[in-house]
Amino acid sequence: PECPRYLRYDSGEPFFSVGTNLLVFKDDFAEYVYYIDRFTNVGVNLFRVWLNIPCLGFEKEGLVRYGPQECAVLDALLNHADQRHATVMLCQLDFREICETKNDPRGGWHRNPYSTVCPSATEFFTNRAAKEAFRKRLRYLVARWSASPAVHSWEFFNEVNITDAWRVEKQADNVRAWHAEMAESLRRMDPYRHLLTTSLC
Repeated sequence: PECPRYLRYDSGEPFFSVGTNLLVFKDDFAEYVYYIDRFTNVGVNLFRVWLNIPCLGFEKEGLVRYGPQECAVLDALLNHADQRHATVMLCQLDFREICETKNDPRGGWHRNPYSTVCPSATEFFTNRAAKEAFRKRLRYLVARWSASPAVHSWEFFNEVNITDAWRVEKQADNVRAWHAEMAESLRRMDPYRHLLTTSLC
């Protein structure tokens, strides 16, 4: 209470995070365990895990179709992190998924299921069908994982200011409005009131 820049548990015990970006380009539980164990052994207690297409993206099978393999790995990952007294920031999207100008063979707009309802990547932030589908994704996220003690926070984007909408089309206001709208929806859904964040490059 003396310094709201820092966090504490409901019990009053302080939480000081020492974190790392855990970027694994597959849904291999063993690899996540390997890194979580190695890092927690030296005091790391916060992991940023990516839920985008080349990593643990659970929407690879199509829009509002959540893959059981990826979801099962995330179940196990959160359970393992909890056993190691660690927490996880879940990063939803990477800028490459919302870019047509960034050619990345691991995942880009051409592989993004939201491209089936948006004529272009820049419209992801304003398209009604895309926003409704993303709200369903958030609802699934909360229903399945919000009760895990290992969930530290929900992160909407990795480096959102490199998306085509922000960088190419100069629609930063649309990107900000999308974040405000999704944050409001997520706050209503999440009974545990996890922290919400996003990132810029």
